[in-house]
Amino acid sequence: MKRTIIATLASCAMAMPALSVEDINKDYIKSLAAPGKTVLVLEYYDGSGKAVDRKGYASQAGYKAVSPTDFRVDEKTTRKSVGETA
Repeated sequence: MKRTIIATLASCAMAMPALSVEDINKDYIKSLAAPGKTVLVLEYYDGSGKAVDRKGYASQAGYKAVSPTDFRVDEKTTRKSVGETA
């Protein structure tokens, strides 16, 4: 019975929509965009959902995943997609 209750609660939690944060700054993304380039923008949010920092990259070659949460931006730079602090 305990497993059924836990499974039901987990299913309900997964079905809930994600908490909304403020809109992404589209002008910032457009400033990085260029024909033939791929843009990567990471925004960092505080606990209340307000953007506190942003890092953006534009690449001709694209980005490579080096782990389930890490992207290689260039030879010297790797960024985490989750859990990184600014």
